[in-house]
Amino acid sequence: MAVYDRKLYPIDIVDLSEDLLDPLSRAFSRWWEGGVDVLLGLACIKEAFRQRCLSAGADMACRIAMLKADRRMVGFCLSVPQPKMNQSSALVTHALALRHLKWRIWTSPRLWRYVNRFLVRRIKARFFGRGGKEQMSAFAAQDGLLDGKTEYVAQLIVDADYRFGNIGFDLMLDMEEQARRRSARRVCGLVNRNNIRAQRVYAAVGWKRTSPGDTNHDHFMMHKDLEVLPE
Repeated sequence: MAVYDRKLYPIDIVDLSEDLLDPLSRAFSRWWEGGVDVLLGLACIKEAFRQRCLSAGADMACRIAMLKADRRMVGFCLSVPQPKMNQSSALVTHALALRHLKWRIWTSPRLWRYVNRFLVRRIKARFFGRGGKEQMSAFAAQDGLLDGKTEYVAQLIVDADYRFGNIGFDLMLDMEEQARRRSARRVCGLVNRNNIRAQRVYAAVGWKRTSPGDTNHDHFMMHKDLEVLPE
């Protein structure tokens, strides 16, 4: 079965810049509807992208796919060069989320429900060894993926109207090329166990399960060793 159909979209892939910050934040709000980042509001998303990707202390890289025909944004890839154990891989850090939560939680029932589900997941992860991403950084360290030569894929999103084409595939290959230029020797990321489509895309570009025997989490780690570019 093919990873995507034969419809190919001519795209350019560019770095996030200040002039693309507002349109990307608005597009992200549409693409990630229901995620905590979106529930915290557009101002929170813009501040997060600026802080994590554009500031002097930026610790994330963001590449955006745009249609050649009309410059419409159709997807993006967010990655963390040289991730550290205590570094947040989510776009919105805990400190930023808490600051915006104080203002939003009183007017958003959906945000209340999200916070309750989050607390349940944390309890499950702590006491039952299940629950998803919170415990996966330990597996990454155990498997040598936090060695200073690895780039972590935090988020890959494609507009729903342009899925089943080449965009996610091209964003992955572009991210690998950018990681090589930053001297990375490996790329890795967490994949939802139920997201079969994402697993196929990752596998199609050469990624493999890092710990094939692990069945205790909602997400599992995948990675790919990169070829060293000639001097």
